[in-house]
Amino acid sequence: AALLNFTRMLADEGKEYGIRVNGISPGPTKTARWNDLVLKMSETAGKDPVEWEKEFLMKFPLRRLAEPDEIANLAAFLASDKACYVHGTVVTIDGGLTKCI
Repeated sequence: AALLNFTRMLADEGKEYGIRVNGISPGPTKTARWNDLVLKMSETAGKDPVEWEKEFLMKFPLRRLAEPDEIANLAAFLASDKACYVHGTVVTIDGGLTKCI
């Protein structure tokens, strides 16, 4: 809620200058930080990292994490003229992980 309220406040401030403001709320993303987390969590669980990750991802609707370029593609779209009427909102990009509004 804080990100949405902050985004809407900035959008309201920038509208008279033609500045569009939007936010991105990403879910878990396949990064080096994620890889480190998998190693730590699998070690704690006493499991093989590949097996631990596979089991963990079964909780995700798409059974995988976002790739960094998928988040970047959304940012590029929101910054483009193709999104010229998108203003003051936060786009959740989590592969359907978020179940509530």
